[in-house]
Amino acid sequence: MKAIAVIKVGSSNNFDEINIPVPELESDEVLVSTMFAGVNPVDSQIREGAMFEKYKWDLPLVLGWEISGIITKLGSQVTEFSVGDEIIAKPDRSYNSLKGSYAQFVAVKTNQVALKPEELPFALGAAIPLAGQTALESLNKLNLKSGQSVIIRGAGGGVGVFAMQIAKNILNLKVIGAGSTLTKQYLDSINIKYDDFIVENNSEYVGKVDGILDPFGSIEFDSKYIKKSGKVVTLKQVVPVIDNLPFFIEHHVLKSSGSQLKELIDYYTSGNIYIPIDSIYPLTKLGVQHAHEKIDTHHTHGKIIIEVS
Repeated sequence: MKAIAVIKVGSSNNFDEINIPVPELESDEVLVSTMFAGVNPVDSQIREGAMFEKYKWDLPLVLGWEISGIITKLGSQVTEFSVGDEIIAKPDRSYNSLKGSYAQFVAVKTNQVALKPEELPFALGAAIPLAGQTALESLNKLNLKSGQSVIIRGAGGGVGVFAMQIAKNILNLKVIGAGSTLTKQYLDSINIKYDDFIVENNSEYVGKVDGILDPFGSIEFDSKYIKKSGKVVTLKQVVPVIDNLPFFIEHHVLKSSGSQLKELIDYYTSGNIYIPIDSIYPLTKLGVQHAHEKIDTHHTHGKIIIEVS
């Protein structure tokens, strides 16, 4: 099967098309013919060398953590899914260099799979598994109550757009977006609701915010706006160690599940979340290179998606 892989650690130029065997299934896995695959900032970080030592990856390395597609084969112990089911999933590609989603077929554990309803297009389904679950879990980790305030940085990005909507429409928080003027204009154009927006400094919220979801791990920003005893959840892989902070900061590590995917699908079908797509690229060497060039700008609005088949 065709896959696009990192052949050398470094820039977005270091992709190439490779031909690898269709994955063999373990007893609790399904084989998925990939329709679309999501691209995330963590893909770029891994391309540049992050997490290789932790997961013992080799080159070539197939990236990607989220897919939509059609089940084509079942593991010997699988009873809850059928061949032909349309699904979304987050592949568990730890310790396997070739198990990423930038490929025509992916083997996925059944506990990471959720059925895709007809009203959810394949392209939008591929935007949910990593970004949507990251937003949901991060907000749950903040453990804020209805009416409390939260700042969501990177409000127009893949995780940020999910987080803005879940915080406002599901958790009933006071939502303060943070980003550029263009991001604010973009959120307004797609009717994402929020209570306020920070483009630059805003003295109104200094030391007064209950929680912050910060993809970038900026201690300077977080310490300015978070109240004493408040909590920050960051998505950055490495958070600087600083003693005696007056607030709690935690690096979020995703704990994916099919039940969470089902929850997010329900939010979509009930009209509580809208899934914007920034751009779609083909599963080619040049297509994946361009997708990574785009995500490396850190100025995406919505999700970047790869069309596989």
